[in-house]
Amino acid sequence: MIFFIILVIISIYFSILDLRNRRIPLKNFKILFLISLFFIFFLFISLDFTLILLFLSHIVLLFFFCFVFYLLNFIGGGDAKYLFFISIFNFYYSLEIINLIDFFFLFIFIYFSLFIPNLIKNQLYFRSLYEQFLIFLDIRMRIFFDFYLKLCFKFFPLKSIKKYDDIKYKIKSFSILYDFKTGVFYVISQYKMPVIIISFLSYLFYLALNFCVF
Repeated sequence: MIFFIILVIISIYFSILDLRNRRIPLKNFKILFLISLFFIFFLFISLDFTLILLFLSHIVLLFFFCFVFYLLNFIGGGDAKYLFFISIFNFYYSLEIINLIDFFFLFIFIYFSLFIPNLIKNQLYFRSLYEQFLIFLDIRMRIFFDFYLKLCFKFFPLKSIKKYDDIKYKIKSFSILYDFKTGVFYVISQYKMPVIIISFLSYLFYLALNFCVF
């Protein structure tokens, strides 16, 4: 029970940082690194060789998943470190590896569910702008990219560019589009999700679905 409380405290602390800045400074990961070393040390002195190999194979597979999600721009380096911490904690706590397919299915579901309000807003107010942008990009798979852009991106008013801080939004293209309805110039930006919060929620749902007792 005490280890789960430690996980919750650390997760809340990192979630607050992630919500404010959408990134975790490297110095803050010293806490995770020291706790992870503690867990790993006791794992290696208390487990037999078979379980250690199982744990190491799981870590390699987790690295692969994190690398793919990093390439897809779903997570950052700090988010991957947090996922490794959760994986190490779970194995130390229950001697069971996380089913990564189930976990990342929950992760993707929660991740994209949080984008739904953005999708609705873009469909209602910026539909013509997205059509212009897709024509400008000359993309063939227009239906897929139209859905993806409306789900994960947002048009940032050019007149508000001075307020741009690269925290919640990241400008992805400096192509300027003009909305004839409102008379406003826009650039397109990608909304940055608080991934650590999503990761922690995914883990809690994963535990609940697997009837784990804390």
